[in-house]
Amino acid sequence: MKNRYNQIEKSNKRFFKKIADKYDKGIVGKILNKRVSKTLVLANVKSKSKVLDIGCGTGTLLYFLSRDRTLKLYGIDISDEMFEIAQRKLNKKAILKLGPVRTVLEYYKKNYFDYIFIDDAFHHLSNQEEVLEDLKSLLKENGKLIISDLSFGSLGNFIFHKIEPGNSGMHTSKEYTILFEENGFKEIKKERPGLFSIYIEGTKMKGGILK
Repeated sequence: MKNRYNQIEKSNKRFFKKIADKYDKGIVGKILNKRVSKTLVLANVKSKSKVLDIGCGTGTLLYFLSRDRTLKLYGIDISDEMFEIAQRKLNKKAILKLGPVRTVLEYYKKNYFDYIFIDDAFHHLSNQEEVLEDLKSLLKENGKLIISDLSFGSLGNFIFHKIEPGNSGMHTSKEYTILFEENGFKEIKKERPGLFSIYIEGTKMKGGILK
């Protein structure tokens, strides 16, 4: 299994190295910015919150959030090139870590975050179920895990999984619900902010049982 994790991580590093300097630009950049804006409207992040962005990429979501100076912002990403862009963009407005997402427990305190986002990155994570378990431990009681990602339906997800480098698996709305429920999240909310995108939010409730 570790070999599979390493292969996916290496594939993602190669993929994002190629596209890092183009990621925020042109039509693709505009589409991504629009998706992030819709995600943040749905999330409605409260002031004075601690927020972690998993797979923060070039830092767009954190940059939008940094307009609220009461927030404490954190991010982690595996790509050196995306990380460098995020550092320049955010200019010390967030605390960033470079490394694979599976190392989150080495960097962050348990029961610390009010919100954890995985925006356009969940399908790149090699150990999805383990990540959900780890992230839940990092959330405060009543903290929220939010995934915003592409979803093309069962057949479309299968095809996209095969053609995109570093894609470890995509999920339908129903599959996300099962993942969240199996990891003990409550008050699960789902939206379709776009034709091929999905937003899902779950809350860590008091007394929630970790696997």
